[in-house]
Amino acid sequence: MSILIPNRNLPNNCYECPMRDHVGCWATLRMFSQTTNLAVRQSDCPLIELPKHGRLIDADKLIQRCRDYPYGYRGMIECTIYNMPTIIEAEKGEENGEA
Repeated sequence: MSILIPNRNLPNNCYECPMRDHVGCWATLRMFSQTTNLAVRQSDCPLIELPKHGRLIDADKLIQRCRDYPYGYRGMIECTIYNMPTIIEAEKGEENGEA
């Protein structure tokens, strides 16, 4: 499962990150060593910034609802849905409407 923290900017480095404390990083569950440079983002940092986007919907459920439309319209609707950009990828176990 992912966690979204709205209205927060992606930190530029580990020192500015709210996911770290004086001994380690809560995002990676890794302890800092004496050589850890907190002035940069670590290469294994899992934090990502979402691109600007509109309302996010469950496209798989929308396609299921379109099954009742006449075939010509359904194909056009499904094609449009499948060709829209993905803002957030499905997580393991959540593909194809699984939860």
